[in-house]
Amino acid sequence: MSRRRALLAILVLAAAAWGSLSQAQDRGTRTGPNDVTKPPLGQTQQDAAIFFRIDDKGVENILTNMKITFQKIDFKGVTFFTFNLDGSTAILGNFNNSLAISTPGFKTVANVSVPMDRINEWNRTRRFAKAFLDKNGFAILQMDIDFFGGANQRIITEWINLFRNNLREFANYTK
Repeated sequence: MSRRRALLAILVLAAAAWGSLSQAQDRGTRTGPNDVTKPPLGQTQQDAAIFFRIDDKGVENILTNMKITFQKIDFKGVTFFTFNLDGSTAILGNFNNSLAISTPGFKTVANVSVPMDRINEWNRTRRFAKAFLDKNGFAILQMDIDFFGGANQRIITEWINLFRNNLREFANYTK
């Protein structure tokens, strides 16, 4: 299967898996006096501004500020950003009021599926990033963040960095 077709298949799976997120209630933007907090020392007002939705430009700005080179793909009304995190591919889906990030999939060094007991052990002993096997036996790592309680650029940056750390650990874990 060509790399392009494999990526398209992954995007189809990601859109299906995360489709329910895009159906979540739209809480809109808020403009009350408590929506913007004072930025912590060393942060700009833009970094600390609380938002409840993020558009593609906002995601692009965050990735660019993190010095992450990305490709943008629109698929069935959802924008996906693909990029490299420490040698592994990551796919970030923007659902406007939430983001989801995952991997295209891992197999062991011997190119066999990661055993289910290893996936279960990961989920039992780790927080934040969940793992599962797709229908082809690839181990997928995934994290979600919603903005219903509000978020800012700093929170999303830290969330991506947390995924990066989990991804690095998961890549070693599945060898």
